[in-house]
Amino acid sequence: MCETETTNTNNFSLLNIATPKFLDAATTPAAKEIGDTLGNIFHVIFYPFNRWSDKLRLKHQAELKAYATDIEQELNKIPVDNLLDPPIDVVGPALEASKYYINHDDIRKMFAKLIAASMNSDTQDLAHHSFVEIIKQLSPHDAAFAKLFIETPDYSIPVGKYIAHTYDEKTFVIRDNILRPISCSNKSDVEAEMLSNELDAISLTNLLRLGIVERDSDYRRDSFDDYLICDDFFYSELNDFISGISNTETFFFPEYIPMLDDVSEIEVSTSVYKLTAFGTAFMHICCSE
Repeated sequence: MCETETTNTNNFSLLNIATPKFLDAATTPAAKEIGDTLGNIFHVIFYPFNRWSDKLRLKHQAELKAYATDIEQELNKIPVDNLLDPPIDVVGPALEASKYYINHDDIRKMFAKLIAASMNSDTQDLAHHSFVEIIKQLSPHDAAFAKLFIETPDYSIPVGKYIAHTYDEKTFVIRDNILRPISCSNKSDVEAEMLSNELDAISLTNLLRLGIVERDSDYRRDSFDDYLICDDFFYSELNDFISGISNTETFFFPEYIPMLDDVSEIEVSTSVYKLTAFGTAFMHICCSE
């Protein structure tokens, strides 16, 4: 008997979570009706998804509650006069897709912002249907990396590479896709920063593929070269080795020694990547505070 009561309590709790009261504190009947409509769509999509084991059910319940809170917070930013009924062709696919991603805070919040933007008369036209598919193809690292673009004044990021020049006038790339200088000298920290840089490079490639960013071939600032060189431990170690200041016993990156035979100089080459018009709209709708 007790077991049955516990099961019923869990199901009732989930039912309440799956039918959240959006805009319940709104001062106008029209706004409350809009909130009820969104709550009903939320329930239709998420309630069948709640048939989990007990452990997963509790975790999913907490994530659903957090998701409903995220959406509510975004809706509360919209002036009452700007509120629109949820467009099912955006809100439906967004909620349907998001149920597989609500365990990732950054991705979940992007879906919440898109849903709210589609219900705001000021931003509805910019809430492009394809943004649902874009968010689905982002990893949490991609989402965090993409925000770096809107944190710069001109929505651009430098990406460098180190080109080795040999004494017999040959060249080759010794390190590519450098997005941040390595600012530490502890081996484990250096390895962690190099791994982070590799993840950044993967994210950049994905954003290029999705049309969020593009290479700006006409835009170059020499200060980007200085930015990559001035604090980069990797760059200074390479130059110390090829100039004879350090030797094979003291060189911090012995795995690069076979590549440095006959190298006379390390050149820095920088490209600049910026948000596309599509990417600017996406970031404005799904990422801006």
